[in-house]
Amino acid sequence: MPTATHPPQPKRPHAERQTLTWSVLRVLDAWSVPTPDQVALLGLGGAVGPAELGRCRIGTPLPETGEVYQRAALLLGMDEALHQIFPHSEQSANLWITSPLARFGRATPLELLLRGDLETMRRLAGSLDNLDLF
Repeated sequence: MPTATHPPQPKRPHAERQTLTWSVLRVLDAWSVPTPDQVALLGLGGAVGPAELGRCRIGTPLPETGEVYQRAALLLGMDEALHQIFPHSEQSANLWITSPLARFGRATPLELLLRGDLETMRRLAGSLDNLDLF
């Protein structure tokens, strides 16, 4: 019995990839995430190292490999949710990711994300979307 094939996803336009790249890197910098951890959070693995990430900051878009753009979208969504939760304190919104929380056994959300996978990122983003922080 033949199996259905799925057409390949169309590539994002260069300008869209460039904008997403700048946006997510700006968020990760605001959160004070070290460059090696940025590489890990974006799921870049061996595809992009810290030096290549520097090129992304000046115009080269992130590669369209693996889960990179899914992860970038989740991270951008988390940032948006944090700014809704802390509308009067950009500093609080940005510090949340690196603040130890009792809910997570005194681990930081960043530590959870680095130990987890894409599903962990989805769950944490969903938690923020539902304002289920405390």
